[in-house]
Amino acid sequence: FELPKLYVRARLAKIPNGPDDLAMACLVAALAADDVAEALYPATVCGLDYSIGSSEGGLVLRCGGFDAAVPRLLDALSAGLRRLADDDAAAPWVEPRRFDAAKSSLTLALGNAWHDSERHARKLRLCLLMPGRQAPPAVRKAALEKTGPADARAWLRRLLDDAAVEGLACGNGADVEASSLAATLSTRFGAGGDREALAPPRVAKLPRDSCVWVDAVSEDAENATCAVECYWQLGPDSHATRYLADMLEAVLEEPLYDQLRTKEQLGYSVSCGAKW
Repeated sequence: FELPKLYVRARLAKIPNGPDDLAMACLVAALAADDVAEALYPATVCGLDYSIGSSEGGLVLRCGGFDAAVPRLLDALSAGLRRLADDDAAAPWVEPRRFDAAKSSLTLALGNAWHDSERHARKLRLCLLMPGRQAPPAVRKAALEKTGPADARAWLRRLLDDAAVEGLACGNGADVEASSLAATLSTRFGAGGDREALAPPRVAKLPRDSCVWVDAVSEDAENATCAVECYWQLGPDSHATRYLADMLEAVLEEPLYDQLRTKEQLGYSVSCGAKW
């Protein structure tokens, strides 16, 4: 606890325009991570870590480690992303083999994404509750297969021009270091964009006092396992509703596991949790 540590999560958000945006965000995140890997490798052997990921049609940058170095790491990561978008349009954006490798890896991952029945059930629920913000892997895979390098470069440029940016910094480092993180994000990405993109995603409101049943066949024909997920909406989001959900989870989790997993042995994986 005496080491001055700082962690930051920056999100470049835009309201996704269907599965094309969702697939493109994953592809561009993989390409960007590969592009900066060599330059930022020394940071990973000096007690620092970073990542570039995707979230609902946008990009997420994460950096952490000793507080004095994190702002410089975030700046280097942001500069690499901006440089990737601003490369000379006449030159090849990325090496063809790197693009093909990233696209192939992501295509394979999407093809296998719902072979796990438990993950299939969880993600199917999200796709139904958040249409537009989530899409089945097969739909994103189809969108990805028709994507070329020029499409990915154009998408990244549009994102950096139009994205709303937010950052979260935490740790026990100095306040001045956290302030410099905000300056980096403002300098590299500006402060424009549709602020609605930063709002928590809305979910479909289920009819009160009714039951909606969704049954889906496994995408892996040889998979003999199955999964059942039960989901209850407790009402409009509020602090009281969240406290209630957390309390119910604490009360139910152990007896639920003991009864269904240990005593009745109805399944291998048994759990409950609050989703809000």
